Amino acid sequence: MIVTSVPASKRRPNAYSEYKFVPAGQQLVPLPLRVVAVGVGSAAGTAAIETPVQVFDEDDADTKAGRGSDLALMLRKMFEQSALQGASPEIWAVRIAAPAGVAAANTITVTGPATASGTLTIRVAGRPINVGVSTGDAAATIASAIKAQLDTLAGEGSLPGTAGVAGAVVTLTHPHAGVTGNDVVLATESPVAGVGIAYAQSVAGTGVVDITAAIDSLYDKQYDGIAIANHAAADIADLTAHLAAAWGYSQQKPRHFFVGERGSLGTALALATAANDKGVIVLNAEGTGSTPGEVAAAGVLSWFAYEEPNINMDGQKLALYAPIASLAYTDSEIESALAGGVTPLVPTADGFLQIERLTTTATTIGGQPSEVLREPANSRTAAYMGRQIAARFASEFRRETLVTDPVEGLSVLDRIRDMVISVQRAAESLGYIRDVDEFLDQVLVEEAINAPGRVNVTDPFRVAGPLHQAVFVHTMYL
Repeated sequence: MIVTSVPASKRRPNAYSEYKFVPAGQQLVPLPLRVVAVGVGSAAGTAAIETPVQVFDEDDADTKAGRGSDLALMLRKMFEQSALQGASPEIWAVRIAAPAGVAAANTITVTGPATASGTLTIRVAGRPINVGVSTGDAAATIASAIKAQLDTLAGEGSLPGTAGVAGAVVTLTHPHAGVTGNDVVLATESPVAGVGIAYAQSVAGTGVVDITAAIDSLYDKQYDGIAIANHAAADIADLTAHLAAAWGYSQQKPRHFFVGERGSLGTALALATAANDKGVIVLNAEGTGSTPGEVAAAGVLSWFAYEEPNINMDGQKLALYAPIASLAYTDSEIESALAGGVTPLVPTADGFLQIERLTTTATTIGGQPSEVLREPANSRTAAYMGRQIAARFASEFRRETLVTDPVEGLSVLDRIRDMVISVQRAAESLGYIRDVDEFLDQVLVEEAINAPGRVNVTDPFRVAGPLHQAVFVHTMYL
């Protein structure tokens, strides 16, 4: 039935026009994107423990997390990744108190004197430290110069620790206790003749934090992607337990966790196998100088900087340090990683890392191999569609009754079905899903028999998945 405002008593012949202005077929609501870094902050951090806070820039990160802490470095990496991509979601943080234990410490022992002039380059957690050396410089002189450069980096907020020097030995101490301090690695990139550099872990970091309370604090609102600094089997168990509730009907806050691993592919595969969850993504780059927390932070920011839930992440550059060439993935290792639910990161020509192909750890469903949930665009798009439907239902069907509209002649059930289809068509027009017409007969709305006041609705759709491969058969005729 077409309803107009022209009264039936209007008798004069004419062509009368009425105008209705609606959004151009795009019946979707804006959904803010939020990512969160969860990690240990130092005692200098001002953010309340296990309480989500929004962070606005690098200085704010240092203030709330404590300069140089695991959490501060993760947040800085998020802002660095945002600058690299030119886009960003909201950035949030959850500060965890340092565990009982000791802070890791590494020593840099210098021998000399230098027999040539040049620039000594060492890397601390991937960060290049350049020290000018002159012929004849004594070991203690060079050590003091290294310490001065480390102090400069610490003043900028980019050093995972504080430096001290005694004679020819420089000591770098992590800003807080915990085993994550053991993830900081040191290496020489460019030596200088006559100068010897030896590294040793003088103190092993001890103390493990339980992230359960920290991630459970994130039920207060919708957070799309969460990066954690931890990367142990116990953490994976915490994530999967959290996700079971987050994706369920009681919480209705679907999200994805990112875990970084700079160890071997075997270690990363073990984490992925333990997870086997559509909501857990394990990123691996063996030998990268970047910390696992930074790897996770760069990855989660890169994915959720894009509004498109089905975005193709193949080849996405990350602001992470590439490992030495001998540790780069081979083709067979890339295939093993992807088959096992690990996202492999490979070096770029300009010294960064890039995502080869983003994958979740969900390699099986019901114990059987499956590709459905391995593709992260599927779970993220499903979450997007669910939130769109929920938002439309809340705005259009508030305080409704199960009756037929006397003007339009449509029942509430009919109108709900029309709403679902309109959301699907809007998502299809944006390229998020496809083949809507193919599933129209499967969009069903019916009253629940055993739950008065409830209707059950089916919302079938097909994600417009990313294009990952093309196989060309080249035939040359002679």
